[in-house]
Amino acid sequence: MKILLINSLGPKYGSTVRSRIIFKALKELGEDVWYVESNSDLDDINVFCISQANNILSFLLASLRRAWLCFRGVYDLYIIAKITPLTIFSIVTLKLMKKKFIVDCDDLDSEFQSTNFRKKISSFLEKKVPRRLPRITTHNNYLTYYLRSYKAREVNILPQCIDTDIFDPGLYDPEKIVQAKGLRGKIILTFLCTFTEGGMRDIDLILEALKKITVKIDNTHLFFIGGGLLQEAFREKLKEAGIDDYSITGFIPQKEVAELLAISNICLIYMRDNLGNKMRVSFKTLEYLSMNKKVIGCLTGYTKDALGEFCTLSNFNPQSLSQEIIKAIDSKDFSAKPHAREHIIANFSYHTLKEKLREIIDSYR
Repeated sequence: MKILLINSLGPKYGSTVRSRIIFKALKELGEDVWYVESNSDLDDINVFCISQANNILSFLLASLRRAWLCFRGVYDLYIIAKITPLTIFSIVTLKLMKKKFIVDCDDLDSEFQSTNFRKKISSFLEKKVPRRLPRITTHNNYLTYYLRSYKAREVNILPQCIDTDIFDPGLYDPEKIVQAKGLRGKIILTFLCTFTEGGMRDIDLILEALKKITVKIDNTHLFFIGGGLLQEAFREKLKEAGIDDYSITGFIPQKEVAELLAISNICLIYMRDNLGNKMRVSFKTLEYLSMNKKVIGCLTGYTKDALGEFCTLSNFNPQSLSQEIIKAIDSKDFSAKPHAREHIIANFSYHTLKEKLREIIDSYR
């Protein structure tokens, strides 16, 4: 089957991870799949790269180019990532031309917008568009319920996943990595994030907790794994907080992320208890648990339901989070909870997603 998968975002966004995983899975399933990505850095002849700068004119032109690919393309099936202003032209084009398509909805984008105007536009589309779509895929029951409350006709679960073949603690030698990084004797605390408006929405509370810890414990090293436009601004916040024993990696390959997780004593997560976070599946928590790490923090919504039993949960405030971290450090309790990795493999592995994707694609043959 010839398939066009359209992702309106670029490499620095968390949602792009999901789109790339779907692209990889479709290729491995033997489909003739082509992939559209903004500002793509992928070296693949089946990838269309569309330039998209961070301004309204560029967003409009890029959206029209994606819609043109839908209009001119001769594909058996189209998959559009997200319901947003950046994808609405493509969705309308496919609808008017009566082509077969699926929209993959991975979160409520309206909850992660930086301005009130963007939030209102995104929210309007998320409420009005689902009833007009032939089929939606999403990754959890919270989003499924939300979409159906706005009259979505058919919603299928396509689970969120990570590559458990990379995030496998058996592949890495922590002693060797610690030696290479010059971190012997340090207690390593790790937080995974993208330094974007959406990716940093809860990092202020992580920072509040870390300030309390570094005052009391002087042999900690903080790893912030990720990069983005707000990376340097965050360095200033660390400086203001008096935190100097840290590393910010910038964007690094998944294998290097796994290596740093392999040497981490405690991995951190903080999700404010709001609508946007309730609808998400935390990628970082999946990766932490796949590496059999001690995970401490706040979870909410579907992430808490699915993964909470494998984490040490704090209350929703920085003081409680810092107390749980200090308690673990004082007792040298850096062990993962039993069966964490097995749970991730069974429910959130790449192989699980691929099999479900096979079922969905086969229904169009």
